[in-house]
Amino acid sequence: MAINIIKLDKPSYNDYKYVFYGFDLYTKLNFVYTIPRRDKLTLLDIIIKLDSLIKQEFNLSITFLIVDNKKGYGFADDLV
Repeated sequence: MAINIIKLDKPSYNDYKYVFYGFDLYTKLNFVYTIPRRDKLTLLDIIIKLDSLIKQEFNLSITFLIVDNKKGYGFADDLV
């Protein structure tokens, strides 16, 4: 699964500021969610939901994630 977090130029109608984009390399499915924050708890929740959906539909599990090397999830150690 390849994932990316995209910051919106303007907040969405529900005041969410980010888009979570996921692409499953095996099934070729695209997943798009608007999210309010770019923090680790929010992202983990979305990844768990995606894994449950993939298990339910395809009887498969996410085995690895492809992400860029960007830092900045709201913790001091991420800003170094």
